[in-house]
Amino acid sequence: MDSARQKKVNALLRAVVSEIVLNKFRASGYKNHVVSVTGVRISADLSVARVSVSVYPFSSSVMVIQLLKSSKSSIKKDLSQKLGNELRRIPDLLFFTDSSVENANQIQKSLSEKKNPLI
Repeated sequence: MDSARQKKVNALLRAVVSEIVLNKFRASGYKNHVVSVTGVRISADLSVARVSVSVYPFSSSVMVIQLLKSSKSSIKKDLSQKLGNELRRIPDLLFFTDSSVENANQIQKSLSEKKNPLI
């Protein structure tokens, strides 16, 4: 269970990392991709943040995650500039694919087919 401090830091990091990632993708010229930060979970000691990223189209999610991992130091630098007064130490960022939207699409597709797996 997260402490009140962890919840505040999660919300703060989610908002700021979302803004940074959006700006990076606009600057990179990825016009046919939708990338959004769906969640952030920070460790109890506030040293590591797991960032869940949703990518559309899902087929390019591996490429997007690799791009985010390669620009992690730049993202962390931008974080330190924006959150320097609010966090003593900027956490290490770990990026993961959030496949919940893709899973929901697959369930919807299988339910709408004539060969419904539940019937």
